[in-house]
Amino acid sequence: MALVWADGFDHYGTGSTGNANMATRYSILSTCTPETTRPRTGTHSIKFTGTGFGFGRSFPAAKTTVGVAANFWFTTVGNEIGIMCLNDLNAAYQITVQNNADGSVSVVRGDLGGTEIGRTATGVMTAQTWVHVALWYIASSTASATDGTVIVRIGGSAGTTLTCANVDNVNSAVASVSSCGFLGIHLGDNQNCYIDDLVVNDATGSYNNTIMDVQRCYMALPDADVAGNDFVAAAGSGYENLNVIPPADSTSYIQSNTVADSSDFGI
Repeated sequence: MALVWADGFDHYGTGSTGNANMATRYSILSTCTPETTRPRTGTHSIKFTGTGFGFGRSFPAAKTTVGVAANFWFTTVGNEIGIMCLNDLNAAYQITVQNNADGSVSVVRGDLGGTEIGRTATGVMTAQTWVHVALWYIASSTASATDGTVIVRIGGSAGTTLTCANVDNVNSAVASVSSCGFLGIHLGDNQNCYIDDLVVNDATGSYNNTIMDVQRCYMALPDADVAGNDFVAAAGSGYENLNVIPPADSTSYIQSNTVADSSDFGI
């Protein structure tokens, strides 16, 4: 598999509509919305102005090894911000990657302010600019076992890398992770935060099977019907039903009841 999913957030719509469309795939707070204010790639990024972890998503299955990478924009880095977290199947925090008041980045076991596993030098996070943060996690065999690994990379392979080897990185009785979350803000620390170009991967397969370097997620939409248009469009051309933003699932679709039917599209 290697690549679990990637998201540039350009296809959900904007504001409350975009939030509702994202909610079909993510667990998301109402204060976390796709916006066109500050995209890194494409037309949208996710803006968060609330408290708690802004949004998250479950993996297809529990994982003992997983990577998460995205790009973040913070109004200020002068407070404690949860950049990303990994949770077990009961939503208990295993680890959190957090920004600290001095601009350093820490890995802590548990939630924000948990037991620190490792910390970078100060000043690696910069305010009001896009910063790439990548995480690679190999779970400890059991809680309290010191055979886990966490790698955090700030600014890609040319930036700062924090490697925490032979550490206890399991905070619950479950030695695996089942979901990830993003943008954790403590009460009273509200600020505008943005995230774009999110990639989740694991160690399987031959490609994209280790910590991710700086990446961009581009949205490609069909712009023409080509060979093999077996599926019937709800209205108009087939491709016109597939490139609607935000999606209109009840009115824009193609369908077929025949096994082995296919439709091809230009992009």
